[in-house]
Amino acid sequence: MSDLQPFPNTGPTELVWELARAFKQFAAQPALTVGAQCWTFADLWQNAASIAVSLASCNRPVALIGSRSIEDYAAVLAIFISGRCYVPLNEHAPGKELRALLKLTQASTLLSARETPTFSSLRQSRPFDARLIDISQPTRAMPPPQLSKFAYIIATSGSSGAPKAVPISHRNLLSYLANARRHLDITPRDRTSQIFDLSFDLSLHDIFMTWLNGAHLHVPQQEDALDLLEFAERHRLTVWFSTPSHARKALLRSSVNSPLKNLRLSMFCGEPLTWGLAQDWARRTNGRLENWYGPTEATIAATRYVLPDPRNKTPGDIVAMGKTLAPSMHAISHVGEICLTGPQVFHGYLKSCKPRRGFYRTGDIVGQDAFGNLVFQRRKGGMIKFKGQFVDLHWVEGKITEAIK
Repeated sequence: MSDLQPFPNTGPTELVWELARAFKQFAAQPALTVGAQCWTFADLWQNAASIAVSLASCNRPVALIGSRSIEDYAAVLAIFISGRCYVPLNEHAPGKELRALLKLTQASTLLSARETPTFSSLRQSRPFDARLIDISQPTRAMPPPQLSKFAYIIATSGSSGAPKAVPISHRNLLSYLANARRHLDITPRDRTSQIFDLSFDLSLHDIFMTWLNGAHLHVPQQEDALDLLEFAERHRLTVWFSTPSHARKALLRSSVNSPLKNLRLSMFCGEPLTWGLAQDWARRTNGRLENWYGPTEATIAATRYVLPDPRNKTPGDIVAMGKTLAPSMHAISHVGEICLTGPQVFHGYLKSCKPRRGFYRTGDIVGQDAFGNLVFQRRKGGMIKFKGQFVDLHWVEGKITEAIK
């Protein structure tokens, strides 16, 4: 286990302190590799501090259009260590949705590493401080972190209509990080993947679990996506985390025939994992396989299951979701819907007139195996989850009907 102890659930200053402690302790070690660029913990902190100083006049949430550049990761770190609320934006989302999210979160600053069409369009459509990330400014002393109400606000995935905004408090995030730290043995010797897009909350698991434990984060670029297993082998990754869809695609496209001997831990989340895929993945690795589950509203992931040897399992069956991460709790309704409560679960959608009370209803129908592990069965209301996104099959059917008329 990591030699850094789990932290108490306080607020933004506690997370800043933990990050500062880790970055000081591991200053000379590599923290981040993006393409041909590699930054040590000291490099990354200095560049993030430069951005954080530039945010001194921002007293509202800061939005980021992430393009997987090395500057993006400095900006994410900068937003957190300055105590601001982080609002990740998907540059491929419709402009109407992004503008609605910016208005809903009341973000005062929009950051981007590049002058993309999305950035240009948003800058012209709304009066806020839109700026390109600049790490060339000399670093000055950072002001004390701002006490933002939320750690981050993220849009839920949806197949139609305007997504809801999920505000995650510092207590929610710190509770998750303490849980993940307690269950995972990430060390400074690890080289971790960052497959998830920055607009997906699972990317925050990669970022914080890597840097808080002194490990080295590796971010594949567009050309690497064609063969992610070759990327993993080339960078000698020891920890992999992705959706099952990304893993399946990686296996199908791979030019690597030998086992990934360095990969000691593989984690999956974002959609159901089948035993068939687990078997295929296990044949290519020698390490532990884990399946995690959690809606955005329960802060990154809420249940964990460590897979036994998958060779004697029926390939088409779904791998269990496991058990709830304590101290959070679950209940199963009379129709089989899993409901969650506890320190990781949010308090209600942003600007909603109905704050959450009691258990959060996830919309996922589950069962239980003989050992009490939760097992996903289906999504309520004719929906499926693909690459972490909810897709309403009735909505798809309607679009197909419109197209063939």
